Amino acid sequence: MNKIKNSVNWHLQTAGQVFNKSPLWILLLPLGFMLLLLGLDQTPLSAYMNKDSAEIAAPMILAVAFTLSLFNIFSDQHIYHKWLAFFAFILFMRELHFYGTNNGFYIGFLLLMWWGSKYRQRLVPYFDKKILVSMIVLIIWTYLISKSFDRHYWDSLIPEGVESDLFEENLELIGHLLFLVLVFISGRMKSVTLENQP
Repeated sequence: MNKIKNSVNWHLQTAGQVFNKSPLWILLLPLGFMLLLLGLDQTPLSAYMNKDSAEIAAPMILAVAFTLSLFNIFSDQHIYHKWLAFFAFILFMRELHFYGTNNGFYIGFLLLMWWGSKYRQRLVPYFDKKILVSMIVLIIWTYLISKSFDRHYWDSLIPEGVESDLFEENLELIGHLLFLVLVFISGRMKSVTLENQP
């Protein structure tokens, strides 16, 4: 019983540390993204903001993110880059829509978060950087908001004539682009340099 209690406390401490490093205002950014999408939906770009276009763009973005994460591993062997590469891999596999990949993504994501929390000290010094932790929180939050549109929780609030797919697919796409930026920024940082910073 004590082992379970200690484990729960450990993961709660991890969550607390993550949110202490993340400014609360970033949780409002998906709202800004939605307003941007509404505005773009009134322009000629709306022709490219549909489900079909997103299904093409999403795996391409994630393929680049996964490839870049592999380059990061070769240039810096720190476990953080392997953690990010696994994140990129499960996101990419989910976008391929093979049988079982959706459930596989959720299992992989839970394992990713559990491992990241349990062995959080191994992810230092990257997890000490506010910008990286904030981006991870924003990415996950953006994905969750996107999924809530997939569940049609907000249909009654969506303006007439606007499809929920506009938000679901494009918020997910924004999440993928943010993830690509995260991988790029992470690759520009070297663990040895970070460890020597105050």
